[in-house]
Amino acid sequence: KPQQDSRYWVCAYANCQHNLDADITMDPENSSFRKAMRLAQGVLLVLDEAATPFRRIWCDFELYKTISVDRKLLDIMTVYKKEPRLISQDRLPHETQHYKSLREQQFPINILIQGMKMCLEDGEASVELDKQRILECMAEDETGPGDPEERLKASLLRANSALHAHFALAAWSLAVNNKTVQDFDPDNPRTLCLPQILSADEQRQRVELSLAHSEHITDSDVQHLAQGLPPNLTELRLSFSSCPYITDTALHTLGDCLPSGLRALRLDFSNCVEITDTGVQMLTRYLPSTLRHVELHFSHCSDVGHAAMKSLADNLPPDIETLTLTLIGTRVNATFGSVSAVKKYVRANGFDKAFQAVGKVVMSLNSIMGTASSTSPVGPIRTSSSVGR
Repeated sequence: KPQQDSRYWVCAYANCQHNLDADITMDPENSSFRKAMRLAQGVLLVLDEAATPFRRIWCDFELYKTISVDRKLLDIMTVYKKEPRLISQDRLPHETQHYKSLREQQFPINILIQGMKMCLEDGEASVELDKQRILECMAEDETGPGDPEERLKASLLRANSALHAHFALAAWSLAVNNKTVQDFDPDNPRTLCLPQILSADEQRQRVELSLAHSEHITDSDVQHLAQGLPPNLTELRLSFSSCPYITDTALHTLGDCLPSGLRALRLDFSNCVEITDTGVQMLTRYLPSTLRHVELHFSHCSDVGHAAMKSLADNLPPDIETLTLTLIGTRVNATFGSVSAVKKYVRANGFDKAFQAVGKVVMSLNSIMGTASSTSPVGPIRTSSSVGR
């Protein structure tokens, strides 16, 4: 919506500070905080440099409900060096994912660290009974087996993991540049590993991250991210565009770690000049069969060609509903909007027959050499074809 149409409910102004009992009821679910949250599109958390709201149980209650129950937008703002800094769950209007990452790199590191270490249950209350009621309310949200204490632990584990992952993703691009992905807190070594934090958020269904235009990122950085992907993702959107040191190894690692239940996948490797047919082949062999929406971008990867197209034709899941494949500036130099278009291109250019012929030749040579192996030191022939390139 246009900015002039935005509306914010601010508890410090909306609650009557001289009669808080009217707004803060015995049941936290009936409090003015909770009523406002149900009507809102999301929550904007405003932090001071000490991140004080993390230590207030009512603020923690609002965060918990936003993350675990309502699953609404959570944006986090602070002021650093006299400038506003924002972590947003989604991109701002007219903002690319790359510029979102650049913006969030300006968020102060000390608050990112606190966000990844905080525990919602540690919040304090001016009235101790408020905290007891809030924790009981959290326990009621867990429908699994066990007594109230066990359900509370399960509920808090889910919420804390989601909040920690929220900060980890915001910190990722900065951590890649600083080479601190595996060890983010310089004052407390080996306490914050971003891949471990992200993978612990088992309820997370969507990850979107841009590491584009970085001369710092290498195959090992892609490996760390791949190994941190939560197991139950249904949507994954990653951009590595114009990262000159990414090679085929990164595509192999990423493909091997793709969650099995993915339904939407967007990967951008445009202008990654070290990527070849081999990398695309290794990636496509691991594409989950559950995929329905796929975007793959390899524009200006000059060593990507017809072997990659053959692998895509063979391995793209048959039930894909939407496909965007860009190969401008490669040896194919085209874009494709459907699986059938990819298969048609491969058939029209005779790659099916060419690859089948190569396969038969290799099999025949291996058969001949296998027969002669008792009298010859030469073993079976192995080859990797680049027919059509």
